[in-house]
Amino acid sequence: MAFRVQKGRFRGRTIPMPPEVRGQGHFTPGIVKEALFQLIENEIGNPETCSFYDLCSGSGQIAIEAASRGFGSVHAVELAPERFHALLAMVKAQDYPIRCHRKDMRRMARLIAAEPNPVVFVDLPYSFWKPIPEVLTRFLEDLGQKGAGFAPILFIQGPEPFPGGEAHSYGGTFLTRIGPVSQVSKNTPV
Repeated sequence: MAFRVQKGRFRGRTIPMPPEVRGQGHFTPGIVKEALFQLIENEIGNPETCSFYDLCSGSGQIAIEAASRGFGSVHAVELAPERFHALLAMVKAQDYPIRCHRKDMRRMARLIAAEPNPVVFVDLPYSFWKPIPEVLTRFLEDLGQKGAGFAPILFIQGPEPFPGGEAHSYGGTFLTRIGPVSQVSKNTPV
């Protein structure tokens, strides 16, 4: 099985499945990927002025799609060593304009907050989901410290809607638009 780039300059290229990591076996379905980018494009118009962060990147398919669609800068963040090394090798081999980071997604909040127009997609492994994943709540708190004027476009994919946002359901997958982070992080129960 492989993924395909749906639109843009890399349209039709295949993206291989990442190495298996226990507890991290779900992937973003094509319908969710297309819906995500339609929702983002409706908000931002021209992606060239925005940076894109794909947190818990796995295969890198969302970051590659963002690069294909012309985002100004694209970042793929993956902590699992096997997946990170496979992602980095593929990005280099295909010459994708993506910066790869082997970090815990929570350590990216400061970098994201320094961007003028960030778009953030979070696909936390479903094995981390409880009724409300604490890791996401802490990440939102870190982002929210930037202040009320900071308004990233932030989407969370999960097996259930994330509280405090507008959720869209695609089969058993939910895509929740979060914002503004300064309000959501204060009102999200843990």
